Amino acid sequence: MKNMPSKSELLAELRRQAEAEIQDRPVPSESNESVEESQRLIHGLQTHQIELEMQNEELRRTQEELTTLRDAYSDLYNLAPVGYLIVNANGLIEQANQTVAKIFGRDKTSLDKQPLSAFIVHDDQDTYYRFRRALLDSGEKQSCQLRLHQGDSDPMWVKLDGTVARTTEDNEIQCRLTLTDITVSKRAEATLILAREAAEAANRSKSEFLANMSHEIRTPMTAILGFNDILLDNVTNPEDIDAALTVKQNGKHLICVINDILDLSRIESGKMSVEQIECSPHEFVSDVSSLMAVRARSKGLALSVQFDGPMPETICTDPTRLRQVLINVVGNAIKFTEAGSVQIITRLLNNTGDEPKLQFDVIDSGTGISEDRIESLFLPFVQADSSTTRQFGGTGLGLTISKRLVEALGGEISASSTIGTGSTFSFTVATGLLDDVRLIDNPVETVDVKAADEAESPLADYRILFAEDGPDNQRLIGFIVKKAGADVTVADNGQVALDMVTAAESEGCPFHVILMDMQMPVLDGYAATRQLREKGYTLPIIALTAHAMSTDRQKCLDAGCDDYATKPVDRKKLIQTVAEYAKKAEEV
Repeated sequence: MKNMPSKSELLAELRRQAEAEIQDRPVPSESNESVEESQRLIHGLQTHQIELEMQNEELRRTQEELTTLRDAYSDLYNLAPVGYLIVNANGLIEQANQTVAKIFGRDKTSLDKQPLSAFIVHDDQDTYYRFRRALLDSGEKQSCQLRLHQGDSDPMWVKLDGTVARTTEDNEIQCRLTLTDITVSKRAEATLILAREAAEAANRSKSEFLANMSHEIRTPMTAILGFNDILLDNVTNPEDIDAALTVKQNGKHLICVINDILDLSRIESGKMSVEQIECSPHEFVSDVSSLMAVRARSKGLALSVQFDGPMPETICTDPTRLRQVLINVVGNAIKFTEAGSVQIITRLLNNTGDEPKLQFDVIDSGTGISEDRIESLFLPFVQADSSTTRQFGGTGLGLTISKRLVEALGGEISASSTIGTGSTFSFTVATGLLDDVRLIDNPVETVDVKAADEAESPLADYRILFAEDGPDNQRLIGFIVKKAGADVTVADNGQVALDMVTAAESEGCPFHVILMDMQMPVLDGYAATRQLREKGYTLPIIALTAHAMSTDRQKCLDAGCDDYATKPVDRKKLIQTVAEYAKKAEEV
């Protein structure tokens, strides 16, 4: 800002103008000069003087206001919480406010002609030079974040904003900069990053723990349940049969517990994937009812299925997750019903303007649930009564998992009940668009609930390599596959399996299927499978693992396995899977 003229300077200028005006006037002759004209001249001069004095007063007030504003601006400039800097094209400080001096721990006058880079933390120098270069090259506003030395204190994080201007006198380039303290937000950000990393590490540890726990439980349970089934096939004494059935029932319960914990862990970590597949609602309801029939009949309960109104021929959903929910809800109804019946009613909700949904009502004639306990049913590890776990067993996770899955499928779940009369659990799932889907006007109102077919698939004349290091599982799974008619060769680890595959191919008698355990000494199943695929081996490899996390399946497939089976093995499903791949291998 240029200096304003002083009061005396203004008065002198006004007098000079008045004198010039008087001198410019023509001097009247004595002959025509009159007293009247002289008076008018004097009056004009007096008026002009008054005007000049008024202008002088106005200028004085303006000067006072400018002085006040200049002082206020100076205070704002120097005391602002934001640092202001002017740096020349060479990076030297030409002007700085008091805030900058305080940040640097220096006297403001001592900053003159100092390089700004001298106050920047060494590791952030490159950031500053890139910022300056972009500012000078583009001429447009630039920003960056870096750290400044702050006397003896820890470095301060600042946001540096800059614009380019030219001086009016010599047209030199100036960089006008602001420094905004962002130390608190940066520290908060660092704290959040550490917290997130700690949470991720804890989540990884939890996942690893659950995976290891699953492996440690499933591995011995494979042998326990497997050999127990073999005993059931060969014992006739009623007491022995009852004991074996008790072992089987409790073993399956233990597997259900670990499955529930793993499912809840996957859901809470956001790793539970939901697919969208076209499927028939009539078919999967029939499949679930057939599957649950044995359990219902063992308690003397009637299990019926009804379709209420027209049904879509197909819907778009995740049939695996939907099946899991329906099995869970129907299983609960059977478990808590001592006499009477369990009914599954399915209907289409397709109101105009609303997204079409499928509704399932599972109605039982059980003991019922008190109204104050309904809402808590869907909370983890909570059951309707403290004695429920002791009487019926279970983790209290089934309905929690069902609720999360139903929500992931675009629906809701609810319950209503009357003590002594029974309960109704209702849930909906989105069906996807039904514009081009045929509605069956006269669906089958009831489904003939039949027990699942228990026939086994023969493996006669198929050569199977079974890679497994555990003696118990070698005997059990080897026995199951041999009993189905297969010629079984056992390898104790992945390296032995590699050698046996190579030898069999060189002799012209390759194995139709390899059953590959993934956790083995010397060379595990993942490495053995990868090496086989790298050598051009194309015949089927089925992974066997006691791990049951969703990532474990993908890990096996990524290693080159064709399919995946968890322990404890389902005898019928295992034989069926092996037979399917063996037939494919035979066709090659």
